[in-house]
Order: sequence, then structure tokens, then C-alpha cells
Amino acid sequence: MVGVFAETGDRGFALTPFSEALRSDTLDSARELVLWMGNRFHFHVWAELPYSLQTGKPAVDHIYGKPAFEAIEDLTDVARDFNTGMTCMSRQLAPAVLAAYDFSGIDTLMDVAGGHGFILCEILTRHPKLKGVLFDMPSVVEDPKCAQCLLNVTHRCHTMAGNFFEHIPAGADAYYMQHIIHDGDDDPALKILGNCRQPCKDRRMGDCWWWIR
Repeated sequence: MVGVFAETGDRGFALTPFSEALRSDTLDSARELVLWMGNRFHFHVWAELPYSLQTGKPAVDHIYGKPAFEAIEDLTDVARDFNTGMTCMSRQLAPAVLAAYDFSGIDTLMDVAGGHGFILCEILTRHPKLKGVLFDMPSVVEDPKCAQCLLNVTHRCHTMAGNFFEHIPAGADAYYMQHIIHDGDDDPALKILGNCRQPCKDRRMGDCWWWIR
């Protein structure tokens, strides 16, 4: 009825453009992102929508007793679907990012909260002289899927673990963030941006760039 599948007659069914996007063997597949959006984590949080409406506070903190990313990190299946979903999103965005921005003038690019590093790997592959740093939580950068993604550029890229609310390392002349700042209120967003700016503080601002998607 809604066009996800087509009935061909005699109880036969076929894929449509909608369901083609759910295949796992196509480059433009949205399967992992759909699985993440259908993860139990979302249903539990949305079930507490009245709490957020009444208090103005995040329901996820109310349910799990901690902020969203800390809660996700503690739940193995949720973390798996989240990270693969974010990689799926990066796979969709990578062509547009590479078409829109010229990274050739950068020596070292740090992807802040870059997940398993898909977008960083794509950028490094396109720009062979560019070096990269993938910065994320320990559980993310230590995941085997993260290592698999970085294999092709391992001689030019390394991982660093940490918490961007506490500290973002120096050593890069450009900092990239994708779908990060929208996650919280102004105060945590300013904290992250301030931590990105700190490594640039003693440098001319023209030498240090932020690229935020």
C-alpha cells in the first residue's frame, strides 16, 4: 500500500526503489541507518516523550540515568546499531562533502567523534598527501570495524581516544565534525566548540580550520 514492495500477482512480490535502499549489497544502501532508527533505544526514549514535554529535559537521561552517548556506549546492541548507522550516513554524505570542499590545503585533519572513520578514510583516499586523526570514545576507536576501515590509509592515519566534552587533542590544523553539535543544548555545544578552538589558541586562526557538517 505504501510502495515498499510491489505485488506481481500469484502471491509474488518484488522490490521497489524504496525497498532497494534496504538491501545490504548496494553502495547507496540505507539498511544500517534504518536498523538504527528502529533500534529499541529510540522506542524507549519516545515512550517517555511526556516527561520531556513536562520538564524540558531529555527523556534519555530520565530513563538511563546518564546522557545519551554514555547510555549508548553501555548497551552493546545499541552501540553496534548506532555506529553502523552513522557509517551508513557517512557513506551517503561522502560524495557531497568531497565535491563541496577542497581538503588539499590541509596537512593533518582530525575527525572529532568520527565513529568508525568512514568519512575520514574517504577524504584521505581522495587526498593522498593528507594525514588524519580519528578521535572518538575508547569503545569506538577500539572496535574491530574501525580498524578495518582504516586499513587502506593506516600509514597516514591513527586513532586517539577521549571525551570531546573534556579535551580535544592538538596536532591537527583542521578539525571536522559531522552531525555532532545538534545533539545538545547551547552549553554543551559551546563546550565542544571551545575544546576544538583550544588547540588553535596559540596559532594564527588562519592556520587552523573547523569544518562542521
